[in-house]
Amino acid sequence: ATCAEILRGDEYNAPMRYWREGETRASPYATHGPTRKYLTFEPDQGGWNNIRMAFETVAVLAHATGRTLVMPPSQRLYLLKVQHAGNRRAHHGVDAFLDFDALRETLRIIDVPTFLKEKAFSFEDEPAGPTKNVPGLVRVAENAESGDTIARRRLREWMRRAADVLPRWTPLREALTFGPCDRRDPPWRRTTAAEFATEKRRIRPVDAETAGAPWIHLATNGSAGYRMFTHWYTLFLFDDGPTDLYYKRFARDRLRYVDEIVCAAGRVSRAVAAASTQLG
Repeated sequence: ATCAEILRGDEYNAPMRYWREGETRASPYATHGPTRKYLTFEPDQGGWNNIRMAFETVAVLAHATGRTLVMPPSQRLYLLKVQHAGNRRAHHGVDAFLDFDALRETLRIIDVPTFLKEKAFSFEDEPAGPTKNVPGLVRVAENAESGDTIARRRLREWMRRAADVLPRWTPLREALTFGPCDRRDPPWRRTTAAEFATEKRRIRPVDAETAGAPWIHLATNGSAGYRMFTHWYTLFLFDDGPTDLYYKRFARDRLRYVDEIVCAAGRVSRAVAAASTQLG
């Protein structure tokens, strides 16, 4: 079967396509601050499912706050160190697995060198060295993309120093709310902030200062607890019910695997079904 047939399904096999084309919706929480805002982040250091889970959280936050998402340099991902033609270093970004064409239809995405050339920075307090000016930072970013681990560390440490907001969110102990969320908003949102957080987590509102900051950087430090180690829908709650429901569709429709992966899964599913039929 062709990939298109696997995605579409037939009378004997269910379709593998679970997403829809997806609509474009502007978040009511995206209007705080300047018109051009950025979100940078550090990839999770765990396995692929943890990396994917954290990236979904990052993408929802970027869209909800009206930000350009800045992709970090590609790197070796835990347990995915497979070399192949054109990628002998086995460095990957999440865009090797997720359909970024679908995501870019509703979220602006750029790389680090583009970000460095677009945004104005102050280097007054930056110590002398390769991160003291934009040309130096661009070279650091390009070296990081080429696999230089020292350059990657320099870039990460500079972003932590320079960002306007460096949230210390601890997803396993906090619930982040956009708006008060003190009443249910059926049929879209059927839970309040208190019910969403339960007695195990504190409620942390995403205030206008954070939502409107020109540049947010999400650091990853598992030992300190601030790691996006949770599903976005267990971390974020939106007061506006239709927006809360929209982001569930956003994740389904925009944060999907590339067709090649979905079709490979479909072939496996069909092979298992055929073997089961033969075995009776």
